[in-house]
Amino acid sequence: MPLEAIGEGIIRGTIRFFTYLFIDIVLDILIRGPGYLIMKWVFRTYPDPDSFRVLIVGMLFWILIGIGGYSLNYHLSMVGGST
Repeated sequence: MPLEAIGEGIIRGTIRFFTYLFIDIVLDILIRGPGYLIMKWVFRTYPDPDSFRVLIVGMLFWILIGIGGYSLNYHLSMVGGST
């Protein structure tokens, strides 16, 4: 029984660590980073990096990147021929 509790604690801590790491990397760096830089460039001020607007602008940035990549892929595949 004690070994199960120790193993369960180690597994739970490891999962919590990797979940925190994933959320920290994805949310803060990949979404809020571009949102902060875009808002800083557009408004010429220093926005709060933890604000909801920075999060929304970062998500819109990645949505536009995805749409642009899909559109580019679609149009380049039409030019490529009959393959």
